[in-house]
Amino acid sequence: MRRWTPDTAIDKSMYVDLGRLRAFKGSQVFKISSGADLNRFKSVVIWCEQFGVLISPATLDFKKSLKITFMTTNFPRLKPDPIPTVRPVPEYAVEGQRAEWYAEMKAALQVPWMGVVTIAFAHYPNLFAELWRGLKPLVGSEAFVSEAHGLQAMVEAAAADLAPPAITNRLIDSGYGEREIDQIRAVNAVFSHGNHAYAMIAATARLLLEGGEMTGAGGDAPQFSGRHAPDVDVPFMLMEAHHADAPTRATYDDVMAVLGLPFVNTDYRAFARWPSYWA
Repeated sequence: MRRWTPDTAIDKSMYVDLGRLRAFKGSQVFKISSGADLNRFKSVVIWCEQFGVLISPATLDFKKSLKITFMTTNFPRLKPDPIPTVRPVPEYAVEGQRAEWYAEMKAALQVPWMGVVTIAFAHYPNLFAELWRGLKPLVGSEAFVSEAHGLQAMVEAAAADLAPPAITNRLIDSGYGEREIDQIRAVNAVFSHGNHAYAMIAATARLLLEGGEMTGAGGDAPQFSGRHAPDVDVPFMLMEAHHADAPTRATYDDVMAVLGLPFVNTDYRAFARWPSYWA
């Protein structure tokens, strides 16, 4: 809504610009400035700025709260009770076809690690083969990359709203140098980029296992060209439980107990490279 003619001028006070549309289908979440008076607005529109064309309007309803969603699938959150045994196949233990799959997936997602959910699927090679056959063109598509970035933006905005206390000064006081802190930030950037792609893969796998179909995800999907991962260069090392000292293993056990999960996520094992930071 930034393009208009003198006869149809729209003052900027008449709308709130939520930014670019990240994809042409699927759910998208946009952060609205806390200073915006939403009671002044009765609709939300998708507007083509280049050609000055209205694509799609929708009426806003503020009876209780504002929740705009384009999701059509009822996807309740289910956690098994009891939690089944999870048998991930770690990267250091794979060879042959599994090793090729791992390399292809990391290259497609532009990440240096395999997510726990995917190495757990790899325990079932026939399942993994069929899943990756469908996922391979999907995860490299423009739409998938856009949705993953949108999910990352939503999660980071929600985390910022929690106002977590800063720890940089505490790290400096305990002896950390600026270069070490920069490396921690770089590792965090790498995982912030990749975790949301793996979350989407997990959701896709669940949808398929519950009877859904991977339609529209074939080779015709426009593929993303170039690099979408953070431009950082940091040594990537994982502190596996069998290499960790007793305090780190105790922290791993505590994390699993608090989260109610039978595994420690890869990013935690990467941050454990700096034991005092991780603790």
